[in-house]
Amino acid sequence: MMSGWINPNEGFDPAFFMCDKHREVRFNFFRYDMITKKIGAMKVFDPTAFDNLKTVLEGTVYDRDLDETVKISHRSDTIDIATLCREFTITFSSVPHTYEADMKLYADLKKLAAELLPDQLVDQKAGALVSIIFRKDGEYWTEAEKEILSTQWGRERCYELRTVTSTKNSPYCEAVVKFDRTITEDMLRDIEDMVYFVIKTIDLLDETEDDNGE
Repeated sequence: MMSGWINPNEGFDPAFFMCDKHREVRFNFFRYDMITKKIGAMKVFDPTAFDNLKTVLEGTVYDRDLDETVKISHRSDTIDIATLCREFTITFSSVPHTYEADMKLYADLKKLAAELLPDQLVDQKAGALVSIIFRKDGEYWTEAEKEILSTQWGRERCYELRTVTSTKNSPYCEAVVKFDRTITEDMLRDIEDMVYFVIKTIDLLDETEDDNGE
């Protein structure tokens, strides 16, 4: 079932996050310089790069939930006190529910330190890593579904296919797409585009479900 949503920015390229070239995307509305502002007697510190990336990801998905393109089923925002790592995950599905997707941001202590102590960690970038998990009920992905995943996210990409079984619940399978490139605040627009690209992938997967049902 097609959602009817058309990505206004067709320039998103998943392969971009796997290469070393740099592209600056100016998105000044959400971009903050790491400075300390003084308001009266109080000092107000700007949000971290992770917070800004999370705001864009969460806001874009919630906008699509409001127009009933997708349905949000879960969100998680955690800090690991032992390792001082941050992780944000938002889960949404097609309407009606057939396929589900997790979009996850992850930042370890080095990425936060690179922002707060840039002179001491010049080899690190402030930002987050992103990963996506597509999920459906069943024990395996069909060839048609795997073809869509490969076409949408790159045939050269080594994404993980896995099946989760349980003695109490029905099995389900997942396709995990990971990017090894740090997403910085200069790439906030790409986070928004990636949400649209995930929705488009879900729409295409839904079409295979409709074809199988005929």
